[in-house]
Amino acid sequence: MKIQASAKYLGMFLGPEAGAVQWDKPIEKFKGRVAEINFNSGPISFAIRQFNCKAVSVLGYKAQMVPPPNKIIRIELSAILTALKLAGNSMNADCAYDLKDWLGLDPIRPSLYMVANMLRAAFRTLVDYAPMHNELRSLAVACLVYAQAFTTIIPPGWDSSAFCSNLFEASQLHSKCITGDARAPLSSILQDWRNGTGAKSLQKRFYNCLRESCVDGWRALISHKVNNVVIGDGGDFVFGPQHKHELLTVLKKAPASIRTSFFKTIINSWATSHRYQEHVLLPCIFGCVGEKDDLQHYLGCDPMWTCAVTASDLPPGFLSLSPMQRLCIISHDVNALKLLGVVFRGHHSLRLGHRYLIDKCVASQDFTEIILLFTHLCGDAWRHISGETYQRPTPLCQG
Repeated sequence: MKIQASAKYLGMFLGPEAGAVQWDKPIEKFKGRVAEINFNSGPISFAIRQFNCKAVSVLGYKAQMVPPPNKIIRIELSAILTALKLAGNSMNADCAYDLKDWLGLDPIRPSLYMVANMLRAAFRTLVDYAPMHNELRSLAVACLVYAQAFTTIIPPGWDSSAFCSNLFEASQLHSKCITGDARAPLSSILQDWRNGTGAKSLQKRFYNCLRESCVDGWRALISHKVNNVVIGDGGDFVFGPQHKHELLTVLKKAPASIRTSFFKTIINSWATSHRYQEHVLLPCIFGCVGEKDDLQHYLGCDPMWTCAVTASDLPPGFLSLSPMQRLCIISHDVNALKLLGVVFRGHHSLRLGHRYLIDKCVASQDFTEIILLFTHLCGDAWRHISGETYQRPTPLCQG
């Protein structure tokens, strides 16, 4: 006979030390699905759909009776950045799961999905857990020392709450992932559900309510990225509500590939040797003396933008745009945004598909072949983008 501190029954671990291992297998399976999505290297919209359908769904069963693990915020942030092939510190979790305005799709946030599952189970699926919880509470008062009895009902030697207690806390809207702003809307959803009104899917309504209660961190994030990456040396630019509204208006006119290019640029997720901290740190791959292979330089790299503007047959005014104008942060022009998409696509085609040529040119300090190839790649990119949607270029003011 084997004696151990926890054992699995119907997918749930029971026993004094069940809490320590409860989420090990589901999280491992979740990370495995995320790794598969990363390996498939599909478009970002496809990766989000796969993440929602294949990865997050494996967490639902256990979440009905067990609260999210303590490190769920770190786990979910790492997962979405891995699935979308983004740099490790590109965004915080609030921004990473708020992508609909930028990419047209929102990833399902695992922590909120877990809480929505438990709320649905507490109100709609499972019954008679409240008497069990109350009995445990009475036993705690009777058996535990005074100092413990009114702070916890977990018996000494056990590392987690009983399932009935988890469900009872959820039914009282006391989950640690439920903010104060969400409690009133959740109560309203429950009232509508009990009255037979509103959408049928209670869990979906719970999730949407929790999602809406999250903080919009994008204005703070873009302000930080602009001041530290675009301007450099810590500027004082503030990305306000009007900036966001005007920028989103321009993005809606652009094709999906351009929105993705802008998104990866604004979060500083270009594939450069300095951004990904590669073993060999390259200089500017277009031959700028003393400049690094990083986004801050490339937003103002004259050879790169000259090639892109020439290949795109745009007016000369596009050559003198500032980095802020190239990102459409302060000038909202669809063609400037399309030009950013051309540069992004050309740079990454060169960087990821012709690394041998980059190494050769850096070693010889002759960048002619890179310039010619990049111009050709930008011309192809412009024709492809113009095929998706075309707006006649308009001359821009100099400076």
